[in-house]
This record gives sequence, C-alpha cells and structure tokens, in this order.
Amino acid sequence: MIRHFQPIHDLAGMLDFAIEDTHPTSSTEPRPAVLHGFGQDGGSFPVPDGSLFGMTTGPCRLVLSDYTTPEVVTTHELPGRSYFAINGRQYHRAVVEGGPGLIIEYPGHYALTMVGGPLEARGRLRYIDGCSDSLIIAPPVIGEPCLNHLHIPEGINQTQHTHPSDRIGIILSGSGECRTPDGSFRLEGGMGWRIPAGGIHSFHTGPGESLDVFAWHPDSDVGPSHDAHPMLTRTIVEGTPASQRPELHSREDAVLGTHR
Repeated sequence: MIRHFQPIHDLAGMLDFAIEDTHPTSSTEPRPAVLHGFGQDGGSFPVPDGSLFGMTTGPCRLVLSDYTTPEVVTTHELPGRSYFAINGRQYHRAVVEGGPGLIIEYPGHYALTMVGGPLEARGRLRYIDGCSDSLIIAPPVIGEPCLNHLHIPEGINQTQHTHPSDRIGIILSGSGECRTPDGSFRLEGGMGWRIPAGGIHSFHTGPGESLDVFAWHPDSDVGPSHDAHPMLTRTIVEGTPASQRPELHSREDAVLGTHR
C-alpha cells in the first residue's frame, strides 16, 4: 500500500488506480481513473466516456479522431513541456507521436478540449516556501479537475503538508527529492509520481537544483460557479450585477453539463 508518495520510473508502462478523495469538493462521487505512460514512441489511447488529460516532456504530434466521423482528424504539433485535455463527447481516440509523457483517463467528467504549452519558466501564482504555480487547465466549474505547473527553485525546503485528494503528474525537468515519513525519494526529470490523498510530503532542492512539475488534481475548491463567473458578475442590469438578480439566471437545461 502506498501511504505517502509513489515514484513511477517507467512511463512506458501503465498503472491502474482508484481516485481517493477524503474531502470531496464537488457534488459528484470520486471516480476510478487509469494512468497511462508513454515513451519516445508515443501511443494510441481511446478517449473514454469522459476525458483524457495529457502532459508531455518532449515534443510530439497529437492526432485526434472525431467522435462522429473517425476518419476526420485534427492534428496538433506540440513542443516539449506541453499539455492537453480531450473531451470524449468530441473525440474518440488520441494518438501521440513522440514523447515521453503521461495520460490520465478520467471517465464521467467532460473537460473543455484544449492544447497548451510550452510552459513558462516560473508560475504566475505564489505558492508556499518560495515556490510558484500556474493553473494551466482550470476547472470549468468549481469542484472539477485541474492541472497545475509547479516550479520549485534552487535551495527550497518545503514545509511538510498533505492534500485532501490524489495528486498525479510528471517531473518535467530538474532534480531534487520528496521527503515523507517513509523516507526520501530522489526526483529526476522524466519520471512520473503519485501522492495519495492525505500523503505527508515535502519537496526539496539543493544547490544548483530546481524542479518543474506537472500536478493533476481530481477536484478543486476555487473556480467559477453558475452564480459567480466573470460574464455574470460583470453584466450590470439597472446598476446591479446580474449575479445579484437570480430571477434573470438561466435554467439548468440551458447549459452543457460537465458530468455524465
């Protein structure tokens, strides 16, 4: 049983695991997920009735087959340090040519399809102990999954901490270590990792070391909601934000749901 930290040295393999969430932040139940790693040769991945979240350390080509017309494909050329989310309502297969990287198959949630990268040198948001973070795939609605870029500069000794749900990702580049009650784990660019819900850990870098990390979360506790998002709060009706006029709000059947 993995209590605090699980290194994944072979991205060309596949690991099945169940999402654990001791403090759910959405109204939906935690879902099983499948983690797929791929090497320099890439791989072919069916898109589930849900989403694929992907992250790559090296350059690759992403080829997406249309859900209703599989012979119609969309191609994206990705530099290294890139990421993507694929909606199973729109595409039925994702082929990655190149790599290495990691894909998370997450059924029952429909992400907004997007492709991004390369990552910047540091995050846009302040984190803890001198680290920075960018929310590179935001939750469409509060409570839903998200993907982050965590930058850990040289000479960092993070405070030990936990998270209420699983954290999964790749060490994009650099070197350092993760310290847990079960011991220390060496971190090197190109390896995958998983921290189970409640796992006690901290990241550390020595002289001349730094780390850039993809970190996927199955949930979130900040983000837009149906009652508070920029389009709604910045719409003014007779001097009052529309967010404060519930009689004007669209009904539930007006939106495309993000869960099965």
